[in-house]
Amino acid sequence: HGVRVNRKRIKPNYPKRLRDYDVVTFGGSSRSYECQYRSLEGKSSRSNDDDSDDESLHFSNDDDEGEDHREKRKQRKEKEKVRCSHLLVKHRDSRRPSSWRQQKITISEEKAVETVLEFRAMILKSGYKMGDTFAELASKYSDCSSARAGGDLGFFTRKKMQKPFEDASFALQIGELSQAVRTDSGVHIILRTG
Repeated sequence: HGVRVNRKRIKPNYPKRLRDYDVVTFGGSSRSYECQYRSLEGKSSRSNDDDSDDESLHFSNDDDEGEDHREKRKQRKEKEKVRCSHLLVKHRDSRRPSSWRQQKITISEEKAVETVLEFRAMILKSGYKMGDTFAELASKYSDCSSARAGGDLGFFTRKKMQKPFEDASFALQIGELSQAVRTDSGVHIILRTG
């Protein structure tokens, strides 16, 4: 995996001078280190016999970052999470054409889309009770095991769901209902709840 500075891999056994705020990662680790130069205890780090212009190098991690930096990082991570509920209708070409409701699913993909759009219309008609109606329909008709929780999937980050599902989920505003979304699992409607 090698060592990376600012996401660029550096050649082994070739010295690399680091600058303020360079970000270094080692091997396959997910941890990264931000470099900061600073004097030790207000004194110059130069020794009398050292002609170097360099000051001491400090690697910071979450333990010694400022409170503001930690708060900004936390906000960025929170932005990358969504909470959604979904209602899945599987069809005979789904990757697993069976569910808790039905041993063998035989409907066509077109019929699955039609069914999902009917559910969507019912949910939209319910107005301010949209969340309750969604949970009720998902509990009765969703082919996903999340039906037990009214379709609630909880919070998730990117790369945790199939790409079309992820894209649709992250594009929604809180309280917004998606159009029909096709994945390998079947056809979904998604309600973003957080």
